[in-house]
Amino acid sequence: MGTQTIKTKRLTLRRFYLEDAQAMYRNWASSRDVTKFLPWPAHANIEVTKAVLKDWECQYGREDFFNWAIVPDGVGEPIGSIGMAASDADTRMIAIGYCIGKKYWHQGIASEALQAVIDFLFQKTNYNRIEARHDVFNLHSGMVMQKCGMQYEGTLREVARNNAGLSDCRYYAILRKDYEAKAETRQIEFEETEKEESVTVFAGTLHGKTVGFGRIAHYREDVTELCNIWLTNEGKDCLELTAFAESFFAYLKECGYTALYLEDEDMDFGDRFGFTLESRDASGWYPKYQFSRKLV
Repeated sequence: MGTQTIKTKRLTLRRFYLEDAQAMYRNWASSRDVTKFLPWPAHANIEVTKAVLKDWECQYGREDFFNWAIVPDGVGEPIGSIGMAASDADTRMIAIGYCIGKKYWHQGIASEALQAVIDFLFQKTNYNRIEARHDVFNLHSGMVMQKCGMQYEGTLREVARNNAGLSDCRYYAILRKDYEAKAETRQIEFEETEKEESVTVFAGTLHGKTVGFGRIAHYREDVTELCNIWLTNEGKDCLELTAFAESFFAYLKECGYTALYLEDEDMDFGDRFGFTLESRDASGWYPKYQFSRKLV
């Protein structure tokens, strides 16, 4: 199989060529901002970039080598890369790494590329697990992983070294069964089942069975809080809670909600559902964490 061309709504993911050296060096490989949290240093000159590209061109002959240039429509040249960082044949695992030029940050390009690679690997290869990690200070990278349905699995201390030094890394992964379940959750239908003052409860139904509930509240006019989300016994038999949550958030977006916030004593709970930590209050007996998540 190896690296095949992938087309998305805005991007072409393709193999690199030696002719891409100028674009690669200019757009990201020479940037210390881009490489700050990466394990390789910014390229000192274009000859380093050419040497890397020559190595990649040789490896493209392998059936298990996956490395794509990210080329946005209208740009006409690579602005980043995405591909295999590690793999394990025994567990059918592949780890993915990515980076894009600073000029193209915060435009949804990395998440569009990552989702395309996840789709490709699960639909065209036999990998069972796709994982990725990011430095704890590189929060935007984690948001990309969350957006693509990857689940937070934990943080390892000083597990890697990058250009900022020893790195604590947060790990995310998506299994084949998660990916297939996500496709199933697109068929969940939601309806309002209960409303008391500022609290609204929605039920999710799949194939005629109620599989879960989501509760939101409007304690302030401009803020919507996620109070709780849970599966029924029937839902637990066929769904992962995180997959159900993503379907519920998509429904809320369709209803016109633009953001949610969450207050909880468990930091992992916010991570699990793709929320960003906003603040921590340690004045009480138990610390309180506040999270937010945009739905747009």
